[in-house]
Amino acid sequence: MKVKLLSQRRADADRRERLRALFEGGPRWHAMRAAWFPQRGVEPKEVYDERLALLTYTNHVGGLLSTLVGLLFAEPPVVEGLGAEAAGSADFYARLLADADGVGTGWAELWPPLVEDALVARHAYLWLDLPAAAPGAAWSSLGDQLRAGALDVRLHRIPPEQVLDWGEGPGGELRWLLFVGDTEVRGAPEQARARVRTWTYIDAQQVRRWEWRPREDQAEPGPEDEAVELAAVAHGFGQLPVVRLSLPLNLWAMHRLEDVAVKLTRSENELAWALHQAAHELLVIRSRDFAADTPKLGHGHYLHLDRDSEGVDEAKFVAPSGVAFQHLRAERDADRADLFRAVQAMAQAVNPEHAQAQSGASKNADWKAADVLLTALSGRVLGAMRRTLELVAAVRQDKVQPVVRGLDGWHVEDLETFLRSATMAVDAARLSPTFRRLLARVQAERVLGAAVRPEELDQVRVEIDGATDDDPDGDGLDPAAAFDRRRAGAP
Repeated sequence: MKVKLLSQRRADADRRERLRALFEGGPRWHAMRAAWFPQRGVEPKEVYDERLALLTYTNHVGGLLSTLVGLLFAEPPVVEGLGAEAAGSADFYARLLADADGVGTGWAELWPPLVEDALVARHAYLWLDLPAAAPGAAWSSLGDQLRAGALDVRLHRIPPEQVLDWGEGPGGELRWLLFVGDTEVRGAPEQARARVRTWTYIDAQQVRRWEWRPREDQAEPGPEDEAVELAAVAHGFGQLPVVRLSLPLNLWAMHRLEDVAVKLTRSENELAWALHQAAHELLVIRSRDFAADTPKLGHGHYLHLDRDSEGVDEAKFVAPSGVAFQHLRAERDADRADLFRAVQAMAQAVNPEHAQAQSGASKNADWKAADVLLTALSGRVLGAMRRTLELVAAVRQDKVQPVVRGLDGWHVEDLETFLRSATMAVDAARLSPTFRRLLARVQAERVLGAAVRPEELDQVRVEIDGATDDDPDGDGLDPAAAFDRRRAGAP
């Protein structure tokens, strides 16, 4: 198939590139400098080139979104319900949570980059891939496949900027996906490194791939070049093995932050350019007899004015008054404040009543805005996690009911604050054994967290669930009171 047919992109592809550049900064942002700073109508080319060469980018949006993601995953998600009947399947799920992609990335580490993708590009993609079967491999039963590891699913993130096109059903559900990626290969030390381009198409039945390899006289494919199709592979899921985490407009952060971020970086660089120009005062010369070979001083510019017959020759340096700098600084500071107000506006769009109720009493509106956003975002992320595990269980035909919870660690300042907050539910602790067990589980998870192995924490949960509901201390199992007694050294 011709490269130009495979490489067709959606109309919003250019915008996705811009949003990624704003989030990532660095070389990706600098590669698009002309898009952020077009040449002015009467600006000389040499001045424009100098201005572009001096551009810098302070990545405010990247830090802001990374902070939101960091708060969302302040405590790792908790996965339950994977106690498969077969010991082999239980071992597989333990391995999946410890190494989700086959190269050492744990389940909890896999998801923050996906959430960043969704905040930047609105959609994030997770591909559930099965190991390639050995040539001639055949299985007579599901058990043979499981024992051979043929159904050991691995999870791979697909960067949104690599996604060229996709198809959707009547309800907006994802039906197929086409993405492209480059892989660098080098066969031997004496060989040059080459970049192989691969297009991958996935639907509910199969995975198709096309490949283009560079030649000695051509490093990049042209639109009329032919990409070689590889053998199609039936993936066996019976449905599309791609989970798409999609956000509504009111949660799509970069949709709201794009214009503000561009305006802010322009105002910052306008101020920097003005200061750069003002760093060298302008030489002004008044003379009726000015030699053409007079040396240029300062920044390399001077202004020659012809004096009248009664005047005297003079030379002096002049500098801006500084008034313009004050206005430029004020504009920069206002743009920076607008960036964070955009996050507050997103929170109000998510939950107007909550945002308005908090705005008058809160001393930290930014935190309240983040709280509203994270609450709405966590539900979508937990749903995508659950769908992923359900797809894994379906292809393996495991009788499990995965439950994913958590992603609410930003609510809790510390363990003592959490324990004291439990005292507000004294009647619940006295009347509900289930409440006491759930509270004990949450306490164990917060205290132990990543300090113990997942199987050890699972054993703690099992023991809590199997414990009796007796109250030997006669204190209604008040966790805060017990905490205070232990801290004071009482038995």
